[in-house]
Amino acid sequence: MPNAWERLENESAKAFEAFTAYRDIGPDRSARAVWEKCGKSRGLIERWCAQYRWKDRAEAYDDYRDREARKTAVSDYKKMNARHAKIGMQLQNTALLALKKLGEQLEAGELTPNQILSLVPNAAKGIDIERAAKKEEVGLSDGGIAQDAEDWKTAIIAAAARREAERGQADEGLGESP
Repeated sequence: MPNAWERLENESAKAFEAFTAYRDIGPDRSARAVWEKCGKSRGLIERWCAQYRWKDRAEAYDDYRDREARKTAVSDYKKMNARHAKIGMQLQNTALLALKKLGEQLEAGELTPNQILSLVPNAAKGIDIERAAKKEEVGLSDGGIAQDAEDWKTAIIAAAARREAERGQADEGLGESP
């Protein structure tokens, strides 16, 4: 079955041309606007308008266009979410590589725990971006990871303190003689 806004089987080419003018005017459409635009008589346009159900057909066309616009918007939104998730993952990977390198430098005594802590907000931001995109994808609301970032900071500080304590014990062991 053809769409309501397409040319009807018994509709003349001129009547269809007048209908498309009516249809394409948009929400403010009227028979008067068509007869003024097309230079046809008022009586003819009103007759065609009634005979060929212009109002119903134009509304069907408007509904179709709205559905298509929504589909496009949803598709674009999903693509944007996928890009955001990818960016979030890239930020995480970058931050994790930097944290690994800094962890090695910390082990070697080349930097302080506070220098490592300065990277946590960047890693957290990457995770936040990915998490928001993934939650949106499945219809959940976004939460954020402020607590996760605090947990990371605490864990890094505790790990650094343990390493210092282990180094201190090792240094004490070097000074003892049997």
